[in-house]
Amino acid sequence: MVEVKMNWEKMRAKPAAILGRGISGRGLENLLKRLNWNSWTFDEKGIPFSQSKLNDSSVVLSSPGFSPNHPWIRMTQESNVPLYGEMDFASSFIGNDSLAVTGTNGKTTLSYLLAHVMKHLGEKSVLVGNMGYPLSQYLADTISTNERLVLEVSSFQTGNLQILEPAYSFWTNFEDDHLDYHESRRKYFLSKMRLLERTRETSWVGESVRYGARKLKIQLSPSVRVVHRRPSRNFPLSEGHFLSSFPQRENYSIAEAYFRTRGVSPEEFAELVEDFVPQPFRLRQIAQIQETSFWNDSKATNLSATLAACRSMKGRTIWIGGGKSKGTQVDQFAIGMKDYLDQAFVIGEVSDELYSSFTHNGIPVSRCRSLPEAVEGAYLASKSKTNVLFSPGFASFDQFQNYEDRGNLFNQVVFDLKKKTRMSTQVESN
Repeated sequence: MVEVKMNWEKMRAKPAAILGRGISGRGLENLLKRLNWNSWTFDEKGIPFSQSKLNDSSVVLSSPGFSPNHPWIRMTQESNVPLYGEMDFASSFIGNDSLAVTGTNGKTTLSYLLAHVMKHLGEKSVLVGNMGYPLSQYLADTISTNERLVLEVSSFQTGNLQILEPAYSFWTNFEDDHLDYHESRRKYFLSKMRLLERTRETSWVGESVRYGARKLKIQLSPSVRVVHRRPSRNFPLSEGHFLSSFPQRENYSIAEAYFRTRGVSPEEFAELVEDFVPQPFRLRQIAQIQETSFWNDSKATNLSATLAACRSMKGRTIWIGGGKSKGTQVDQFAIGMKDYLDQAFVIGEVSDELYSSFTHNGIPVSRCRSLPEAVEGAYLASKSKTNVLFSPGFASFDQFQNYEDRGNLFNQVVFDLKKKTRMSTQVESN
């Protein structure tokens, strides 16, 4: 591994305290084990963190889910024990040529797009971070770090950066999200902006980032380059390509701008990304039953992503959504959805709030106890040439482990429904 950027030899005399036993916490455990550094892990559902444990620790390493106002975080900040986030601490062991990607929406797609083009250019890269493979786990697994790292970074990881210094950073867009965590739109923006401040070379941002900065009266650095989304007119990829949709053209343009600085022409870039396909659960049609098309966009965990998905639909649309609240304004969301929906089926923790707001705005809506119930209800309500769009708009943690879990369930229910419908049609024809 690369030589560490911080002096931890002395710190190894005491164990490191890890907050959280999730995937990031386990990654930290494995990395520290490889470093021969003792650690202990604390979790709200397991062993609680205490002042005495803090005093006996050399450093506190926090999983992304711990908010800045969590009692354990505040207790650490009031002590002399250093506090780092998982990715920030792990970045002590990497070089200075990494790329970091953040944004309210699109950061996973842009991360994969950057890696896709680098692969075509003959460069080794690996994607780590917020998409489910923590940097700490990568460092625990790898023998050498000769690949270029593409880091997907959430706002939970950017706000308290002290070590990470990527060579280049990308901020796709900015919309309200995670306000239950950050408390305000301004704090959310500043948390994201911390990544730009830590970038050694150049940062590329989407137009909505500049608009958000102006609205919040925040000055962006002169080194930040604002990228304008390519218009749909004369888009250089094949018709219907995933990257040609309204939200994805922004990712395309940001990646194109970066690779242009590396000598890749716009024409060559278009050729390199023509065979790019999205990761699972990014807006894709998964099945058609008679004249009803089913779309899975389970990755949409905020309202702006859901609105973008609705805008991309053509024709009659029935929406399935809901989940765990993230502190966003449902009333404004309902007003925005009014022009795109014919009907809605809502689930999860926010279903009552969604039902009330949608009803108030004249959108026919049904509350459902489960996702399978919502899918079956939407299909029964569908008429000729109807889109059934599953784009939740909220976090998954009220009913599911993550967005992949709920996306898989949606696929399973739709495929079972298609099989049952086919069998019924065959029986009737006989």
